[in-house]
Amino acid sequence: MRTWLLAAVVVLALVFTGQTLANRGATDRRRFDQLEAQFEEHREAFVAGRARMRQLVAANPRAEQIVWSRTQICVHRAPPPPDGPQPDPPARGEPCRPAALEQLPGIATVTYQAKDPGRTYFRFTAARYTLMYSAAGDSSGFARARGFRSSRDLEHGWTLLGPIAHPEQERSQWTQAVIQASASLSDKPGR
Repeated sequence: MRTWLLAAVVVLALVFTGQTLANRGATDRRRFDQLEAQFEEHREAFVAGRARMRQLVAANPRAEQIVWSRTQICVHRAPPPPDGPQPDPPARGEPCRPAALEQLPGIATVTYQAKDPGRTYFRFTAARYTLMYSAAGDSSGFARARGFRSSRDLEHGWTLLGPIAHPEQERSQWTQAVIQASASLSDKPGR
């Protein structure tokens, strides 16, 4: 009797897990379809946003991260090595500069991270989806390694990335500044 009960529980668990995974896949496909249409409609704005981020990176070669949100651009620099030359005066964290991100509807932040050279991330305001530009290739392998639930290649260099499934991996991929900037816009109507 116990064996049958245990077998029934295992079967139900497998069915439930399969349904959950199928629902996530269908959700990602529908969301990817919507985001791909948004990318196609505003392609020139995304290309211009990528070019602007390249300019910011070139102007800030020591930046660990650059976060461009709806209202500002913040450059986070790596601290100088303790035994190296110190800036005069010592750096205290740069103030953020005002900026507009209006030409990219539905985007919470555009992000560069030194740990991912050559990649620019466009974080959507809804459901933690991301558009990534990378000329490096192997975007699906990159997505899996970083914990993104799913990915879809659009055209050369452009890839949609599904949400990161585990909070620890999300914190590892994005700094708290990126997560907070994205979250502050995700629940606002009309975005």
